[in-house]
Parts: sequence; structure tokens; C-alpha cells
Amino acid sequence: METFEGSLVPAETFEVEARAERIGRLLEAIGYPVAWVSDRSRLRDFVNDATGREELVERVRRAYGVTLLPEDFERFLWQLVDELERRPRV
Repeated sequence: METFEGSLVPAETFEVEARAERIGRLLEAIGYPVAWVSDRSRLRDFVNDATGREELVERVRRAYGVTLLPEDFERFLWQLVDELERRPRV
């Protein structure tokens, strides 16, 4: 794809598409049932402050039975849904 200086180029979505149902479930759990995401989207993209993080942690705990770690906000969403499946339930 040819790009021009100053133009926006969407990020790839291969990993997101492969996990669309699981990512949709996560987005629903965090209160964003409709959101545009790419392979580069992270959980931190959906919070603005510490209060928002705390609320997100609680929503994920209720939906998945796991506790988010600070580094989870830096993972790509597709990596996070894989990790949430492996993590022990609390």
C-alpha cells in the first residue's frame, strides 16, 4: 500500500480477527461493546486515569475471575485474551 506523508494508515488486524469472539467478550466486559481495534490496540487505550484502571480491573475480575496486573495494560488485546485464558481463576 502506498502512503503519503501525513496520511493515516490503519494497523493490521490479523491477530484480532483470529480472536474476534474473545476480544469482543473482553470489550463487552470493560464497557466498550463497540470499538475499533487493531493488532496494536492495548487495554491502556480504554482508560484515562487511575480510577478508570481500577474500574477496568474490577470489571475484568467479575467477567473472567482473574485479577489484571499492571503489565496487562501494556499487552496488545490479542495477547491479553490469550493470557486471560491461561491465568488461574481467583
